[in-house]
Amino acid sequence: MKLEILLVDDDPTVIFMHKRLLAKSIPASNYVVANDGSQALEYIITNNSTDTNYLIFLDINMPVLDGWGFLDAIQEYDIAARCYIIMVTSSIDNYDKQKAEEYTQVIGFLRSPFNFKPA
Repeated sequence: MKLEILLVDDDPTVIFMHKRLLAKSIPASNYVVANDGSQALEYIITNNSTDTNYLIFLDINMPVLDGWGFLDAIQEYDIAARCYIIMVTSSIDNYDKQKAEEYTQVIGFLRSPFNFKPA
């Protein structure tokens, strides 16, 4: 099974930081970048392959299609079961975390920009 990593955020500085942090943990990986949920959805649908899983770092607040809209949209496609989503947001509202937990695809919730701390 192949794994693709998508970084979905409208802030280029956050994308840059997340790429650098991920490179330390997953050095040989390439990352697909989307500036909003619509671009991410289009990429996944266009490149859909049953042997690919998607690890998606998803911002909540974006133009065009926000994180919530993306989560709702993937439910309509056969890709939902192969999407593993980590919500990445600057929001400190506990409601956002609770809402994220309602989606089975969401496997984590991190504050943006995220940081990997050594175990």
